[in-house]
Amino acid sequence: MIRIKRKKDVRYYTRVFLSSVITVILLAAFMHFFRDESFFGVLDRFWSLPFLITFAFLAYNFIREKLFSGLESATEEREFIVHMSRLIKDRLKINEEQALSLRNDATFQAVMKDAYLVYRDGEGEEKNYAALQSKLDAKKSDLVQKAGAIVIDETKKLREKKIRHQ
Repeated sequence: MIRIKRKKDVRYYTRVFLSSVITVILLAAFMHFFRDESFFGVLDRFWSLPFLITFAFLAYNFIREKLFSGLESATEEREFIVHMSRLIKDRLKINEEQALSLRNDATFQAVMKDAYLVYRDGEGEEKNYAALQSKLDAKKSDLVQKAGAIVIDETKKLREKKIRHQ
């Protein structure tokens, strides 16, 4: 199944900050009871730690998103294609020769590419479910039409799921 990644929002960083604050308070309590240090003295030394940790998480996620966003989209496209391939093989019970013919069919490959674009970006004027279906209707091969219908139906389901998780 395709993993849907959520962007980190304010709630995520609030949880990180609050977890850090709780950790610092627990550290201060531990140091007070087991090391005979002043509770407020420990808090005074480590008061900036929650801010630093939250900032470090924020900076790491920002840098990772900027540097590796292209790799993630390529990985997402690959996951989409692998998912669709497995689904077609399972539902149609096709053999390797039929799978190879689908892989070499230009119309089917165009439908797969456009289906991924519809999944990623949503329907547009040129890329939509009706346009995908019209590409399939022009093809005479029964296997391509059945496989294309599976791709379109699954793309609709995955797109709805992606919209719900954003």
